[in-house]
Amino acid sequence: MAKTIQSINISSNQLVNLEDTEFENEFVVYSSDQIEARYVMSTSLMQRITRLKKKIGKAIMLSFKNNKLYFAVYHPYGFLRLNESKNLITSNALELLYEDIVKAIGIVEDLNLNTKIWKNVSTTKSV
Repeated sequence: MAKTIQSINISSNQLVNLEDTEFENEFVVYSSDQIEARYVMSTSLMQRITRLKKKIGKAIMLSFKNNKLYFAVYHPYGFLRLNESKNLITSNALELLYEDIVKAIGIVEDLNLNTKIWKNVSTTKSV
């Protein structure tokens, strides 16, 4: 699917081809700056992102913009949101909310985002 999306790029950003074939089979990277994209998308980060996708078991999307990471994953009721059809007293809805919090913390640890290693990035990088 990633290769198909690569072929229909409609933004002004350029396709960035990276050296990790497993990552390239799962993700598409666009950037306005090829060099900076390669700096941000290190081999170790690509491997961590690929492992995280396998761990989550769902499609994920990431975007780097203005020194921030934006992360999206499909979640049937929304992330950190209770299923409105479940009774809070008789269901496990609060346990599921707790699991969402643990998963969010895990994403930071899995991607090693708690370590400041990147310079100030002012352009957009989408994965």
